Amino acid sequence: ACSAWSNANWRTRDKPYTERTLSKLQSLQARASRVISGAYKAASVPALDVETYLLPVEQQIFKHNVDTLGRVGPAERRHTEEEARRNKKKSPRRAIEQAIRDRQGPDIRRQERIVPYIVPPWWQGPQTFIETNTEEAQIKHEQIIQDEPDAIHIYTDGSGIGGHIGAAAVCTTTQETKSAYMGDDTTSTVYAGELQGISLALQIAEEDRSRGNSRSKVLIYTDNQAAIRSTAKPK
Repeated sequence: ACSAWSNANWRTRDKPYTERTLSKLQSLQARASRVISGAYKAASVPALDVETYLLPVEQQIFKHNVDTLGRVGPAERRHTEEEARRNKKKSPRRAIEQAIRDRQGPDIRRQERIVPYIVPPWWQGPQTFIETNTEEAQIKHEQIIQDEPDAIHIYTDGSGIGGHIGAAAVCTTTQETKSAYMGDDTTSTVYAGELQGISLALQIAEEDRSRGNSRSKVLIYTDNQAAIRSTAKPK
């Protein structure tokens, strides 16, 4: 497959590979299939591919070419008519890209972009605190209320009642509330409701700031440890 890429259109009339190259690769795969399966030399090559779960060589080349072009991207530069007349031979990359288009393969220019992380590696999450028990949490809460009079304080919760999931956020600083219906318990979870509650709290904080209010901190209180950890370090 590597030589098929590097010699993509040398003496092949702009085809991705020559018939001779394809025949050689098929012969190599057939020999490997016989070793794997212990079949006779006269066994059918397509039958060997099926029994050994190997893709036919043509499809393997096509798959590798699509994957490679998907990683490196298509050839973006467009040639003028004069350049096209002067440079009649296509580059290997353009020849393979054209062959894929002719076979109505995936549109390389519109492939889905899959981000390998939820947030950028340099992203810094909010500062979180989780107390060891209810009593310590209550003491910490009362201390924060006294020490942070200029902050905005918001309480959140997500719960399921009667087979339905909901979320809510209550701001004691602005006397504002927000709620959201998450659906029944077949389409949502209490955990999702807890996260939605935190999202509602952030909406309240953003709206408060947009009204021109200046707060020292945004303090959000929730009773779900999993939601707190997910907010600080999304996975």
